Amino acid sequence: MKKLLHLFFGLLLPLNLLFMITATLYFKLDYSFTQAMRLGVLSGFFIGIVVSFFTAIILHITRKWKQPEPNIHKQKKKRKKKKELSKRKKVSKEILDSSSIPKPFSFEKDVQTTHKQTIMLLMDYTLAFEVALHATEEEKTGRLTSNNAGEGHISLNTKDEHIFLSILSLTKHTTQVMIESDKNSVGTRKIIHYLKEKEFSFLQY
Repeated sequence: MKKLLHLFFGLLLPLNLLFMITATLYFKLDYSFTQAMRLGVLSGFFIGIVVSFFTAIILHITRKWKQPEPNIHKQKKKRKKKKELSKRKKVSKEILDSSSIPKPFSFEKDVQTTHKQTIMLLMDYTLAFEVALHATEEEKTGRLTSNNAGEGHISLNTKDEHIFLSILSLTKHTTQVMIESDKNSVGTRKIIHYLKEKEFSFLQY
């Protein structure tokens, strides 16, 4: 009903104007301009209402006939998509449920974590490397396996772990020493204590 009224009022104004002008011109042949205008407006208005009404009904009916019927193939596709989406949701829920199940406790260590400690020394790169090298020898923390002054690497092995020292120059008078070990052992603590003790003693001079 709303569509029909919309069509009717949409046709009413242009058809009324058309019939009013046409009727006025027609009556002007036999009457004066004012009389022809009155007769043309009245007759054109009523003719426009009637024509607009029947034209709106005809257009409304023809539009209904031209509307395509729902495509059965498209409906089947939509149903299939809905089924697939529901299946995917079920599978994802099952995966989430299975992942939430706690794994059995294992006494074996799968990943060995390394312990890193970084300190800054108020001494140049060359002096810091020599002090770090002496720390590994004098503290007898383990067997020295390699040392490279150019790259700033010192590595040694103990009975329980592997210790690796990386010396990096920060500025002309400051150096960073990073100590990597399998754990925070007594050996790493001895090296750090030795380095800080030597730094303090050098600053006293």
